Amino acid sequence: MALRSGCSSVELCSAPAVGGLSPSCGSLSILSQALSSLPASSSRRIQASNSLGVLLRCRGGGFRHSPADLRAALAELSCMLAACPHIGRVAFGAAKACPDGTLAVDVPAMKTVARSLSGRALTFHRAFDAILASLPPPVSPGRLHALLDSVAATGATRLLTSGGCGTAVEGRAMLRRIQAYLARAHPALEVVAAAGLSAAQLPALLEVVVPSHVHLGEGLRAAAPAVTPDDPLGFGQDEPELDGRKIQALAEYEKEPDAVNTSVPVFLRDGYGDSPIFYCLALTSGGGGEVVGTAFFYIAYSTWEGRLLYLEDLYIAPEFRGRGAGKAIMLALAKIAREIDAGRFVWQAFDWNTPAIDFYKSIGASVVTEWVDCRMGREQIAAFVEGHVNGE
Repeated sequence: MALRSGCSSVELCSAPAVGGLSPSCGSLSILSQALSSLPASSSRRIQASNSLGVLLRCRGGGFRHSPADLRAALAELSCMLAACPHIGRVAFGAAKACPDGTLAVDVPAMKTVARSLSGRALTFHRAFDAILASLPPPVSPGRLHALLDSVAATGATRLLTSGGCGTAVEGRAMLRRIQAYLARAHPALEVVAAAGLSAAQLPALLEVVVPSHVHLGEGLRAAAPAVTPDDPLGFGQDEPELDGRKIQALAEYEKEPDAVNTSVPVFLRDGYGDSPIFYCLALTSGGGGEVVGTAFFYIAYSTWEGRLLYLEDLYIAPEFRGRGAGKAIMLALAKIAREIDAGRFVWQAFDWNTPAIDFYKSIGASVVTEWVDCRMGREQIAAFVEGHVNGE
């Protein structure tokens, strides 16, 4: 349907709430069965035109890949290609740290993935934007050209980028610079403008730059089921300025009013930059108005179960408790966990918080009492490290 509507290609991913992860092999297998039922000519056309793409990204967070990360990516790639032979393009991005604190393209990692594609096309995805954003502004022509040369050296035929900004419209001036250099120096590497683009935003983009392709996508702001007929709730990404108040309110509810040692600038750095290490869902009332609940979560890993979704904080405004808001936001998180093929969805509760524990049991969660939390605070970490360094 997408191809019939005029799209030149479709890229599949899961878990848009965490910036996108690889689609599950199960969903790809079902897609492959559907494609195999098409007339042979149509199936061959889809595969030959590289019109079906997938995102290769095993975890959320940054784009630096350890040897173990790269092995996991290659294993996931093998699984996806086996599940759906119709895949014609794979989007992947790898960065490495530089001594000056900036990032650069990890060309060896990219080439390792490229060699495993069996002739399929490679897209360098928005890891490029994280690298670009790490460079001190203004980015000089020489430094930009060297960065683009390294992308071309990976063997990628497309570069998916917003120009290093939050949206492609915001980054259109940089996109024009990128497009101009690639057209001259690496004409086989096409620019795909991405991030925050819909048909309505295209005119503003095209006023400044005409990229080879545009990547249209949807955000997280789809409406959620109403809690009551008169009180619709919706999901979105919480605004940074709201986070501090919600976290302080949660600390007070949990009888730890002085325990919060973070701040809005820390939230902005860790959750709203180019390589977030946590994610946030906001529950809004009145069709996108007041934020009545937030959930902070991140993707972790279990050696027994693989990926897991860890819910760090869940806060529901007092006046909305007992009205289905908590269940709505937990259901949204469970759907994300299923999308990323998480083996576990994990969180904690104080043993005195009987209402919360009863609620968690009511939605089918197990309460595990055999494990004991062990932790170190900043002072304990420092004492342990310094003591070890001093031979104590």
